[in-house]
Amino acid sequence: MSYYQEQQIRQQFLDEAEEYVKIIESGLIGLASRPLESDRLEAMGRACHSLKGGAGLMNYLTLSDLAHTLEDCFNGFYPGYICDRLETEQLLLESVDCFNYCITQYRQGAESIDENWLTEKVNPLFSLIQQNLPSLVEDDFLETPDLSSQDIRVLMFETEVEGCLQRLEAVAQSEEKHCLREEFQLASQELAGLAEMLELTSFQSLCQEIEREITEALVENLEEIVTLALKQWRKSQTFVLNQQFALIPLNLEKTQSAIVTTSVESEVNLPQPVLTEHNLRVSAEKLAQIEELFGELIIERNGLNLQLKQLFSLVQLLKQRVGNLDQSNRSLRTLYDHAGQLIPAHNNRHWDSLELDSYTELHPVFQELMETIVQIQEVTGDIELNLDLTQKAAKGLSRTSGLVQTNITQVRLRPFADLVRLFPRAIREMTLKHGKQVDLIVKGESTLIDRTILDALNEPLIHLLRNAFDHGIEAPELRQALGKNPSGCISIEARQRGNLIIITVQDDGQGINLDKIRQKVPQNLSDEKLLDLIFEPGFSTADQVTELSGRGLGMDIVRRQLQQVRGQIQVSTEPGKGTTFTIIIPFTLSVVRVLLVESGKMLMAIPISVVEEMLVITSEMRVESLGQNLLNWDGEIIPLLNLSPWLNFNPLTPESRTDARPIINQPIVLIIAQGNRLFALEMDRYWGEQEVTIRSLEGVLPLPKGLTGCTIMGDGSVVPLADPVALIQWLEQNHPDHLPVTPPVLPPEDLIPVSETRTYKRTVMVVDDSINVRRFLALTLEKVGYRVEQAKDGQEALEKLNNSNIELVICDIEMPRLDGYGFLNQVRSHPQYQSLPVIMLTSRSGEKHRQTAMSLGATAYFSKPFQEQVLLATLKSL
Repeated sequence: MSYYQEQQIRQQFLDEAEEYVKIIESGLIGLASRPLESDRLEAMGRACHSLKGGAGLMNYLTLSDLAHTLEDCFNGFYPGYICDRLETEQLLLESVDCFNYCITQYRQGAESIDENWLTEKVNPLFSLIQQNLPSLVEDDFLETPDLSSQDIRVLMFETEVEGCLQRLEAVAQSEEKHCLREEFQLASQELAGLAEMLELTSFQSLCQEIEREITEALVENLEEIVTLALKQWRKSQTFVLNQQFALIPLNLEKTQSAIVTTSVESEVNLPQPVLTEHNLRVSAEKLAQIEELFGELIIERNGLNLQLKQLFSLVQLLKQRVGNLDQSNRSLRTLYDHAGQLIPAHNNRHWDSLELDSYTELHPVFQELMETIVQIQEVTGDIELNLDLTQKAAKGLSRTSGLVQTNITQVRLRPFADLVRLFPRAIREMTLKHGKQVDLIVKGESTLIDRTILDALNEPLIHLLRNAFDHGIEAPELRQALGKNPSGCISIEARQRGNLIIITVQDDGQGINLDKIRQKVPQNLSDEKLLDLIFEPGFSTADQVTELSGRGLGMDIVRRQLQQVRGQIQVSTEPGKGTTFTIIIPFTLSVVRVLLVESGKMLMAIPISVVEEMLVITSEMRVESLGQNLLNWDGEIIPLLNLSPWLNFNPLTPESRTDARPIINQPIVLIIAQGNRLFALEMDRYWGEQEVTIRSLEGVLPLPKGLTGCTIMGDGSVVPLADPVALIQWLEQNHPDHLPVTPPVLPPEDLIPVSETRTYKRTVMVVDDSINVRRFLALTLEKVGYRVEQAKDGQEALEKLNNSNIELVICDIEMPRLDGYGFLNQVRSHPQYQSLPVIMLTSRSGEKHRQTAMSLGATAYFSKPFQEQVLLATLKSL
């Protein structure tokens, strides 16, 4: 890991630390006036614990020690606790000030905190706090009962289930209701799995019914169902703690108001997504103006940075020239002193040379030159100082613009999940009504999309879903006769590529019958043009009109509404296998990080998000055989493409930019993933990485293939934004002969010799609720050759474990949703994961925590801060 990356992560952790301190502070306020709620106590304890572990890992040792000390103070707290003295609350809040002081010092670059301050201020403060708090039991906050002294089911309901219910109660009481359904669905699954492990079949049935009710609940009834679920879970917990297992309810006892029956309308309509936030309404036009101005700000900021870079070069040149002047100044001083000795004797005949200095007309000139040189040196120093201050201000501007960008993104963009979150319910209603079995798969729910575009997508996606359900998916009997799964599948996926949003709607049904379309068209048309006819108004191949489709209006509406947001729609089909609709919509304005590269004397910007790796190409890496240009990348032979023949637009050459030099002035390659294949794009030079504003080009002429927009550089020049994936796809469709075969079938003697054993990179999953800890560990592991997956808690880790080829796991203990112990327990309960190495990395250094982890099947146990070499050596040995 580079020093810059390490410092960047450490600084980002300080931002995270400030959030932890705010949680602690808000929890302590009012400690002497109202009982301490369980969720407030849990939030403070978790924040303090995360702060302790993260600060230790980042080598902020004093901050870690303070968090550890305060965590010990929290051991005396319990739900319902009220501080009996107002002074104690004040002392605890003063401890929060100590945290803020440390964070400020570390942010200003301090490596350690003043020992005198710790001795005179901090230590006496915490001594007073401990004297005023209840007697402490070491590590009582997360005390683990003796497993041999009581039923394991009672223990799990005291710890795991209690923590889960407290978290759910906090979610239910929160004003943010958009994640209510998802949180309770996940909790129901988690508790049902726990019940199965503990052989509590009645509690498992209850959890499964709660999950069904929450999934099917209407929006207006969801909160009432949630309240009933919490009540039933609490009642079940009481019975388990009293070991009255037979009294656990099997079903959810719903009130009459929660039982709502709705008449099925003649047409199943997908409900419009409703935003539940209570925020100030701002018009989309006003937001567009703000984003436009921010884009201009980014361009001007880049121009300022460029000017500062040039000014810095000029100041360095000025310092060299001033250095030369300093040498001239010394020479002038020598001549000045020597000139006095050459004055004729008659001018000073009355005085001895020691009694009176003698001057000529040259002396004033020498004196003025020497003073001017000194003044130039002083001015140069002032310029350098002010330039340094200006550069710091420019860095502050960059940080501020980053914050502005984040907030604009949060205001303007919404996750794709906001649009599709109600689709599963609608699909289920259609399956129940029409007798088809269809599963809906949604991918890319976190993809951020402009609010106006999101609204415009709602009706087109409704039509596409209905169309796929009605025309695409066959009846279960027919699917079974065709050798298919009786249950059909419709998938919706959203992803971002450059400044494009791409949404695909795919089904595994019967496909589009092209022969049927030909019967309605007199002239012979290509398959592509035939498929385009389905978007014509009134065109339909349906034998009968159904409640869902068949009127010939839906696909026409889809295209017209997409055109209003400058979107396009493409369709591909394969008889008997299904149909895919692809929606492509450009961003109106976006800010992304790009690589500035040059190919064929043309400068272009390529989004970092599409580049797997960038490396300097050497002659040993090139492979040429049978007319194919290939690249030996880490022992793998992949196609090597040069874009120059396809980007010959007679551009202005970058050589005219005499003020800049490329960072890498030799050929490089960019590794690009196209589906399941890899391609290497050869570029002539690399000019650097930069955050830029992407502009869409408007005009009657379409953009060349592979270009999706442009960006304006700091010097005012316009640079095209390239989409290498789209360019590769275009080459595959129109010039397949120019693409090397993948994988190449080449004689071994024609290949450049490569390593007989390809370097194998093991995949490690890092599980921690702190994003900075995950990034720190990821960089540490990646620098020694590991591939790293990340998960924010045990639940997400289990999901990724089932979908990825994970070979090692490094896991924290205390995390939301599913902690490290729960993760270990579930992993070891599956036979295929019995031998999976799981290393626990936590700030809990107590022997009890270590023994619990090892008894659950942990492979190794490390406490934060850890010794990097020891951890890496342990990983290597596994």
